[in-house]
Amino acid sequence: MTAPSSSGAGPVRTSLADAWPPPVDAPPIGGGPGTAPGSGSAPAVPGLRLADLIRPVPLPAFLGEDWQRAARHYPSGLGGRGAELLDLASFELLLSTLNRAHEGWLHLVREGSRPVPDRMVDAEGMLRLAPVRAAFRDGHTLYLTKAHRVAAPLMRLGRAVEEDLRGQGVRLRSPVSAHVFLTPPRSRGFPPHRDEHASLVLQLEGTKDWEVYPDVRRPDEPRRPGLVGPGELGGPPTTVRLSAGDALYVPEWWVHAARTGEAHSLHVTLRLFPLRWLDVLRAVLPDLAALDRPVPRAAGGPEAVVRGLCRLLDGDAVRARLPDAVRVLLERMDVPETVLPDDGLGGILAAPRIDAATSLVRAAGMVCTVRRDGEEVRIGYPGGSMSGPAALEPVFRYVATVGRLRPADLPAASGEYDRVGLARELVLAGILRPEAR
Repeated sequence: MTAPSSSGAGPVRTSLADAWPPPVDAPPIGGGPGTAPGSGSAPAVPGLRLADLIRPVPLPAFLGEDWQRAARHYPSGLGGRGAELLDLASFELLLSTLNRAHEGWLHLVREGSRPVPDRMVDAEGMLRLAPVRAAFRDGHTLYLTKAHRVAAPLMRLGRAVEEDLRGQGVRLRSPVSAHVFLTPPRSRGFPPHRDEHASLVLQLEGTKDWEVYPDVRRPDEPRRPGLVGPGELGGPPTTVRLSAGDALYVPEWWVHAARTGEAHSLHVTLRLFPLRWLDVLRAVLPDLAALDRPVPRAAGGPEAVVRGLCRLLDGDAVRARLPDAVRVLLERMDVPETVLPDDGLGGILAAPRIDAATSLVRAAGMVCTVRRDGEEVRIGYPGGSMSGPAALEPVFRYVATVGRLRPADLPAASGEYDRVGLARELVLAGILRPEAR
């Protein structure tokens, strides 16, 4: 059977394993004759999941009753696990490692937001902690954007939330992002405002008082993110005090504001961007060749143009092309672009020593999709894809669904294939890694 090929950041190779020949005397790693890893499905990200954040509400109930419908407070949803994500000391350590934080990363917020000034950054582009601490002491909220790109626990949590929503049929137009807010006592960061994303607020330290106003506008009214004046608030707010371990869900476009009392507040907001019909249209329109036609000169006024466009959209040419365009869009959205760190470099070094009994686990955040296309099957994953003959389809589907395996556990295919060689390729691609001992 022909060996699979892999594509990603580098050139396509016939076999990734061939590009990394094992040394003759390399001993096997992990596993052994007595190792019998389980073969049931397992989450790609260990640790906190979406269900942990909204306890005791079950995930289906959250999506059926709260999602895009109502703000909800989940007291002690996180319990005592907030420190797994971030605490005050680790937040300051994170700030001290930021490079060029004044370029869209760290903001000072007090009734409005602005990037940290250039004077807070030294000649090497690193933050000067002394003026940052002074700004906090003077009442400014420290607002760190894109924290999921620099804090591994938030990176893993964001991917877990994406997986859990996708498993319930909810697609997002953008990956989950995490923004961190440290607010001093007796302070308010932003005035009442609305966001184009939903928010899942996780209170990590201290307390914060929130006001949330429902979105009372008609569905056909335009919505814009930003500050909201007193005349647009639309009624009395729901007020919630978040304490450490609490969570709060705020639907997109719902106006909200928050302030601290006598205690400081450290919270992270997970920003959730539900897929909209607008996003689908933007993505598929370039693939609809029928729309490349010029508008006829005799189309007339606006009403006639609208009628012509509706006829075109409802025509056979668009209807025939639309399913494939939507399928490609959804398949692309099902596989995240970002690869999460999970000892992938160590996996490259360990790959030559893998044998039939080596215990392997799916790498963190490694969401996989499998697609059959004629005589070829392809497994897609963050960072690339791997293809092989169609006979490998049951093997790829097994790899995409189990959390732990040995090369010897890989299922049979309609033809012989090198199980150990394929397992090494999967490790080199970053889909699997040797299980830690």
